[in-house]
Amino acid sequence: MTRTGGSDPRAGSQTSGSRETGDAADGERLVIRDSRDLSPLRDIAIPLTSRAVFWQPRHVAPSPLLAHIPFLFWLTETARPARVVQLGLGDGVGFMALCQAIDKLGLDSMCMGLDLDTGARPGLSDRFAEDHATLYSDFSFILDEEIPRAARHLQGMSVDMLVLNAPLDADRLADIQASWQPLLSDQGLLLVCDPRTTLADPAAQHYHDMLLRDHPAITFPRAAAGLDVVLIGENQPDRLRRMAQLGLGMPGHLATQQVFSRLGLGLEKDQATRKISADLAKAKAALSKAQSEIAEFEEERARLRAEVTAAQESEAAQTVQMAQVQAQLYDLQSDLSARAEAGPDPELAAVREELALCRAELDARDSQLDTEMQNSTEAARQIALLTEQKTTLEAQLEDHAAARLALEDALRKEAAAHQIAEKARRDLEAAQQMAQGKLQESLDKRLALWEAHQALKAQYQDLLSQAGQNDHMPTDTDRGADPVAGRGSS
Repeated sequence: MTRTGGSDPRAGSQTSGSRETGDAADGERLVIRDSRDLSPLRDIAIPLTSRAVFWQPRHVAPSPLLAHIPFLFWLTETARPARVVQLGLGDGVGFMALCQAIDKLGLDSMCMGLDLDTGARPGLSDRFAEDHATLYSDFSFILDEEIPRAARHLQGMSVDMLVLNAPLDADRLADIQASWQPLLSDQGLLLVCDPRTTLADPAAQHYHDMLLRDHPAITFPRAAAGLDVVLIGENQPDRLRRMAQLGLGMPGHLATQQVFSRLGLGLEKDQATRKISADLAKAKAALSKAQSEIAEFEEERARLRAEVTAAQESEAAQTVQMAQVQAQLYDLQSDLSARAEAGPDPELAAVREELALCRAELDARDSQLDTEMQNSTEAARQIALLTEQKTTLEAQLEDHAAARLALEDALRKEAAAHQIAEKARRDLEAAQQMAQGKLQESLDKRLALWEAHQALKAQYQDLLSQAGQNDHMPTDTDRGADPVAGRGSS
């Protein structure tokens, strides 16, 4: 609220966007400025007056720019750029956020991304590339060209938002200054993502310092990755200019930074929670697989043990049979020797034949026993191997169980942090609604005061007009002496 001199209560109302009233006490005008001029409260509430800051991002991934998505939404809603160009896609999170904002706002805008990654893999992941082709291909496209050559696609058109998201060396900086900076419109914005990485080259840092010296800017310094917005064009939205004017220590600066910081932190916590949940699901799947494998190994070991027991029983039976055959062989040899001493015997040939058959049977049983012994040895070796594998799997199972407990603990902590961030967001919304309510109530009271004062002033003007008319009514002096009275006196 300010006071100015003058007589016309409506003077300047169409150009300045303010309402002015007269003051009955001192005759001065009471100027009710636009809500942006009333107090620093409006500057503090700048981010909360936009629904865009509370949009849910469609395309999230671990990224340094994840925390800046609410601000990018707000910036796109505020600036409403007709043409957006991003030099360097990075991980694609920032570019996809700008595309989402343009799509959600229904802007008639063009968005171009220049992939400066010299590696074999493009800047957008397979998932982002599919989303981009499905949702945004009607107004956005991605090029794989050199910086100077890509400028030819605009064919003399201007750029409202130029985003730098790739390390700048002297050559790239010269190309940007020659090919792209002259294309910035009178509403042009220059965004520098992750200045520590993008401006690592001394020449790029010097260029950035010169821009910050010559133009207003909005900066978000962070330990992980910052974001700088330089207002190159002279014709910027009022909200954007006011935010750029909020220097360190000024009313509203800290609150504005905190709003975007907490909203971005909520996105980071949500992404971390999702990652932990995915890791926990993988750990549970690995644990289930290990348990299934252990059960299969147990079944296999039981089967092999049964086979070993059967082989051992068979071996014992074969040993008994072998002893019986050896006893029969000994008896036959003894009988043969006795008969040889007694002289030739016709039954000797038959005895020798029976002896040969017994020896053949004994050799066959020896061979079968050797085979069964080998099978028993192999089964014992497999049992030992399975026992070792079971020990290894049990150790892995314990590790998975410990990892699962750790992930569940981390998930609980992240859920608690997410609840805190959500509560902070609700508190910010409530504070915004309360501030807007108080602001509207103040404006309504002042408007009522202004209208009452206007009515009083109109009454005052009517009274002055009536008083002036009474002052100019004809008097005796004006009309002259009464002729009748004159005749009487004469």
